[in-house]
Amino acid sequence: VTVPTQEGHELVGTLTIPKKVNNSLPGVVLITGSSPQNRDCSPPYHPEYRMFRQIADALSKRGIIVLRMDDRGCGCSGGGPLSSATTVDRANDIRAGISYLKARVEVDANRIGLIGLSEGAIIAPIIAVKDRSIAAIVLMAGPATTGDIILDYQGGSAWRSIELGKWYDYFIEYNPLPTAEMVRCPVLILHGDQDTKVPVEHANIIAEAMRNGGNKDVTVIILTGYRHSFINIEEEKIKEKEGKPADEILKISSEVIEAISDWMAAKVLIIDPS
Repeated sequence: VTVPTQEGHELVGTLTIPKKVNNSLPGVVLITGSSPQNRDCSPPYHPEYRMFRQIADALSKRGIIVLRMDDRGCGCSGGGPLSSATTVDRANDIRAGISYLKARVEVDANRIGLIGLSEGAIIAPIIAVKDRSIAAIVLMAGPATTGDIILDYQGGSAWRSIELGKWYDYFIEYNPLPTAEMVRCPVLILHGDQDTKVPVEHANIIAEAMRNGGNKDVTVIILTGYRHSFINIEEEKIKEKEGKPADEILKISSEVIEAISDWMAAKVLIIDPS
């Protein structure tokens, strides 16, 4: 599908629709992290990693329509390069995706969910605070501090002497917690305890901010043995030892996929009491 944006560029992606559509169904938009990724959440150096394709497949089998898009300037999408876009610009791209979903006759415009990974987990709350049609959000490995602390954690302070560009300028200064305090929709927070990109304790920091702000529906799941990509380290080693192909080694385990799809289905699907 092709999604027009207010800035004039087009985003290209895939819309996954359940086979049986009897009534308007809930919709979910998937939000990638900071590096240029395609609609499957695949970085250029690991095309076999396709977490968003797995999530879309699992959700649509549960009766949820899913939109996933190539980042601006990546894959088939225009508007690049991504490095020239701030988190706010990226949030506007996702808003365009939400508007596209709401315009589909198959979609219930009052039951929209968001699932964001890393920077995507910063973007989802930004949108949810202003758009009350967002029924639920999933935050995967989301930061709870300004970006300068994250960059120091990832590789030390050498970056501080380099002119990094527009995206970094915004990321370094933005504090996600004031926005988190204003989120009112149900939230699921997932984080791997072996994450070397965003400290695992950030999951509970975000949750505490949301609860302090009055949100009574915040769930945190810490996944043992998982890194930032939500790959289980031991499972990966076993698959490598067995000589499995890359697309199998980099496949997200059912533990993660089921946690997301079970929770999202419980929040956005209408259950017929009969």
